[in-house]
Amino acid sequence: MSKPTVNPYVILLVAVTSVSSASIFIRLCTSSPLIIAFYRLAFATLILGPITLFGSWRDLKRLSRKEFMYMPVIGFCLALHFAFWITSVKLTSIASSTVIVSLHPVFVALGAHMLLKEKINKFMFSGIITALFGCFLIAYGDYELGRENLLGDLYALVGAITVALYFLGGRHIRRKSGLLAYATPVYASCTIFLAITCLASNLKFYPYSIREYVLFLALALIPMIMGHTLLNWALKYLPAAQVSTSVLGEPIGATILAVIILKEIPTLLTILGCIITLSGVYLTLKFGPIIES
Repeated sequence: MSKPTVNPYVILLVAVTSVSSASIFIRLCTSSPLIIAFYRLAFATLILGPITLFGSWRDLKRLSRKEFMYMPVIGFCLALHFAFWITSVKLTSIASSTVIVSLHPVFVALGAHMLLKEKINKFMFSGIITALFGCFLIAYGDYELGRENLLGDLYALVGAITVALYFLGGRHIRRKSGLLAYATPVYASCTIFLAITCLASNLKFYPYSIREYVLFLALALIPMIMGHTLLNWALKYLPAAQVSTSVLGEPIGATILAVIILKEIPTLLTILGCIITLSGVYLTLKFGPIIES
């Protein structure tokens, strides 16, 4: 393996910080959650498309017709994830939303057990129960704040389930293809599904303010490309379990950014629920299946 020119741990820190910014940009946007989701994926696809065609066309050629036909299904799951999770960020606290959506490793483990017959050991089981209990505490605390907050928690939970389906669906193809050859077609199909949903909802694609388009572009560049792409770069030089576990820094980073930028301070019950949930997710990640994105 060639020696990296930059310390992988520095790249990992940049990646996690970049991913943590997503909920802040979403909250700063004034558009409909579906429009935010559409432009985030559309800009990401437009940026990665030419790079994929010119730099990863050999990987694209290696994909079978069946694999290409399967990618829109994965893209549909990703579209559902962004539609529900971005709506969640608009309805509940950033701490609650980002922690609950971080439950996806729990659902990956459960899905792998039910669909792929992968075993759940006692540590994973303990992690799953712990994470779900923490999620219950968050929901209970948000219930006291109002129905809208609880609805936001529910949407974040659906976002966690749908992104788990996205990970499970992509595991087979991702092992056989390059990162961009897989990600770009999936992002493109996700963009199409979101566009259709926006049209069906009678949402306008324009005009928006320059500030809004800048926020859309920032969502594509920073959390999507600088975040997820750098996480995948780090996989070449760091253990996969270490990179997977590092994503638990996202809700922590997002909560800190929300306190600094939005002055949004979580309640003590929310903080307790977040700590318990993330502890459970950590156990599930440590002893469960590796998640590839």
